[in-house]
Amino acid sequence: MVDFFDNFLKRRREYPKMFWTYIDVAKSKAVSNSGRSKRLLKKAEDKAENFGNLIDLAKIWMELFDDKSQAKHLFEKAAEKAKYSYEFTELAENRIKFFNEEKRAKQLVRKAIKEIQESDYSYYKVEDLASIASTWMELFKNVKETERLLRNTEEYASTVEEFIILAEYWRDILNDDTNARKVLRRSEKFFDECYDWMDVAKAWIELFNDTEEAKQALKRAERKTYDNTDWEALAETWIEFFNDVEGAKQVFIRSERKRNHFNSWVLLSMSWMKLFKDESQAKRLLKKAEKNAIKNINESFDLEFLAKTWIELFSDRKQAEKIMLLKEKTPI
Repeated sequence: MVDFFDNFLKRRREYPKMFWTYIDVAKSKAVSNSGRSKRLLKKAEDKAENFGNLIDLAKIWMELFDDKSQAKHLFEKAAEKAKYSYEFTELAENRIKFFNEEKRAKQLVRKAIKEIQESDYSYYKVEDLASIASTWMELFKNVKETERLLRNTEEYASTVEEFIILAEYWRDILNDDTNARKVLRRSEKFFDECYDWMDVAKAWIELFNDTEEAKQALKRAERKTYDNTDWEALAETWIEFFNDVEGAKQVFIRSERKRNHFNSWVLLSMSWMKLFKDESQAKRLLKKAEKNAIKNINESFDLEFLAKTWIELFSDRKQAEKIMLLKEKTPI
């Protein structure tokens, strides 16, 4: 007797969900007609188009019939199609889960490592390799090899973000605060700007709740501050991380010692008002800028900017007019 389902499939050979149609029917027949169910799973194998289909089919053989032979056959077939690290690690996880085959699982994980190391795409290389170390620990409970994998991963780290990721893995996988801290400190040689230090300060708090290390990182960040935006961001971070208004004000006070030009004082006055509503400091800096302009009357200053700032911050048109009169005496 011709199977109605087979006839249906013959008429619909281009049906895009044919693989899953076989599986759905096989599942429905697993109890009432196991022989037919198995035949449908074998037909599904012929329609499996990719790595994921083969993995799913192998799991279904185990779920419905606990058929290790069929599952192993399909996992090996999937291994032939595997290209990416996550595919090799998925195969390794299934080898342990279903067959407890540690030797084969290790071979697959090493293939994943090799694929990442040889990849031309390096943006996620550190995170991917660290993830493999996590998989190794999870599957094989081997601390020494996991440590070796994390140390090897550090050779590829070249940004602050990558060192922070590594520190997180040292702590989360192995509960190793000592090495996590060492990794975080080694990130310092890769700092390019103050925001790198700010990221590390945040990591000290989030990973270790270490406010002292975080504060030291923020103070070192001042070595890499280049403009008012950097200084303002640093001051805001003191408030955000520690609710330390006085610490934030000290950032501005220290920054003034490094500022030696007209515009920087005007910008700093604006920051004092923005963060602290400190009229005294803001007015002092505006007057300092004005005094510098009078002292060096033959130099070109953005006096219009100074005048507008008096109006913007304090609605002081009288002082602004005074500045504009000074502007008339300066060279064009």
